[in-house]
Amino acid sequence: MRGNVVALERRLEDDTAPLWRAMADPTRRRILDLLRQRPLITGEIAAQFPISRIAVMRHLGQPTIDIALDIEIAGTPPAVFAALTKDIGGWWGHPFVTARATSLALDTRLGGLFTERWDNGGQLIASVTGWAQDEHLQLTGPFHLGIAVGVATFDLVGSGTGTLLRFSFRAIGVVDAALGEAMSRGWAELVRTRLKGLVETGTRLGIDPDEPPTVRSIR
Repeated sequence: MRGNVVALERRLEDDTAPLWRAMADPTRRRILDLLRQRPLITGEIAAQFPISRIAVMRHLGQPTIDIALDIEIAGTPPAVFAALTKDIGGWWGHPFVTARATSLALDTRLGGLFTERWDNGGQLIASVTGWAQDEHLQLTGPFHLGIAVGVATFDLVGSGTGTLLRFSFRAIGVVDAALGEAMSRGWAELVRTRLKGLVETGTRLGIDPDEPPTVRSIR
């Protein structure tokens, strides 16, 4: 019995070691606190400390999650961008939101918020940190990762009669290995299956069963 307890303690120590290493440094704790409040670029983070931009980048370290996908979608860039931004609830949903989520909202402007709504409140998923109409969307935020920040980038390029969607997601922070693997599978499901299906066939696999009026007027 004692041997099983010792083995369990060692396994817990191994599983939580990255968290304690990250939190042991006061500068890294402060950086994570800042990133949990709102998305920041490296220069904005460096301005909060008496250290160089390069030193801040060392604290941020290498991406914990690094995903890149190229997807061909049978639809024009404006149609894909409309589905991506104005009908986000048509392709984003369970299990990529919390159990309390009832709907999603994306404020379609630079600095706008991407949130999940609850019956009595809500939670921030990300903020819009990059925007070019019908061409580019960048979302930066916690993405339910815990002590980490992620950046999702969507670049749209016309390809014949369709659109090439170049997607990437990178996250920095303390992320459980199992969660990292689930995120990789999850983004493939969201973008390659759900978003593509919404544009090409109108199949709604997201949290919102009904199409918003603004999208109906575009088609």
